[in-house]
Amino acid sequence: MEMKFDKISSVIELAKLIKVLPSSITRAFYNNKLPTPKDVLCKMKLRYALHLMQHTSQYLKEISASCGFNNYKSFAKYITNVLAESPTDVYTTAKINGIDTYLKRLSAK
Repeated sequence: MEMKFDKISSVIELAKLIKVLPSSITRAFYNNKLPTPKDVLCKMKLRYALHLMQHTSQYLKEISASCGFNNYKSFAKYITNVLAESPTDVYTTAKINGIDTYLKRLSAK
């Protein structure tokens, strides 16, 4: 499936994309004891952002837009909250050492 993170910022938009009701998505997550759809979507966006950090020369603001975050500030706050590092530190580490450590942290949460 093609990455369409820039088009999805809510469960409603995801539901439109896959042609189901938003309540169907929420119920499926709840019934399967999964995190909320928003949490899963944010983690998917962050995984994609990490990939872009490692494999492209895009600036962080461009990466946040490519991943569908509404603005750079929310992107930076999410990275800091989830990975406990600043976006700049994550970007630098991803370029030098890769993203495996970050992916492990993300999977553990």
